[in-house]
Amino acid sequence: MKARRRYGGYLVHLGVVLVFFGFAGKSFDIERKVNLRPGETTELGDYELRHAGLRVSEDWQREMITADIEVWRDEEMLTVLHPARWWYFQAPDQPTTEVDRYMTPFEDVYTSIQTVDLNEGWTQMRIFLNPLVNWIWVGTFIMLLGSAVCIGTRRPENGPRA
Repeated sequence: MKARRRYGGYLVHLGVVLVFFGFAGKSFDIERKVNLRPGETTELGDYELRHAGLRVSEDWQREMITADIEVWRDEEMLTVLHPARWWYFQAPDQPTTEVDRYMTPFEDVYTSIQTVDLNEGWTQMRIFLNPLVNWIWVGTFIMLLGSAVCIGTRRPENGPRA
């Protein structure tokens, strides 16, 4: 308890190292723009992404086109991502893009739909592989924890000041 500032400072510095570790992963990012038809696959680093089909739906405020993208690695399906494109009835000229992601401690796979041609059956997508991005969040949390350890530490009122 006497050395709270010192140990809090150690935690803050550990957090800074982890944040910079996460920033270093940015140099290994992979970004691709691909056109896929249902059933086609593309590679993204160690992953294989398979376009499993499109779904068109509508609710009271928007029309939606959702793609089902299977994420495979080493012959094992890990998850199905559902990026979407939404057109709101109030602003039909301003569609929104809904991104979906698969996260691991060491890398994230992001998918987003750019353009869809239902007549021809293809989907233009942007896909990203971002390694180490979660370490930025872990490092930030550790820095906050270290700051919390330091808060409330006081010098003795009668003691000498440095």
